[in-house]
Amino acid sequence: MVTLKDSIEIKTTAENIFDWFKNLDNESFTEWHPNHKKFVKVTGGMDEGDIFYAEECVGRVWFKLRLKITRIEKRDWGWRADFESVHWLGRLIGTRISFIVKAKGDICILPILKVLDLERLSSQV
Repeated sequence: MVTLKDSIEIKTTAENIFDWFKNLDNESFTEWHPNHKKFVKVTGGMDEGDIFYAEECVGRVWFKLRLKITRIEKRDWGWRADFESVHWLGRLIGTRISFIVKAKGDICILPILKVLDLERLSSQV
């Protein structure tokens, strides 16, 4: 299993980031990071069960992702959203992403996890 981890700190509230997430569009996605190139809501929203398409560059590798939102969970410490690939290859290798927002004082910490289950791929071949 390969896990890519990244983490950022933002001086805002978890609720502000949640509102940003729920209203995410191509403009805010591409402004968020220079390696983000495209974002489209495929099924129209950002709720559990909705699907979106995103393109981003990690290192020198371009990812073109079609993801389904499988969970949005608000907690006393913040909130999290989990996504899984709806593309056949992404499902085959178990592509999953977790977007976690942890409130800590007047900042939020956002650890972002991207998981590729390569053991699952080898068992399928």
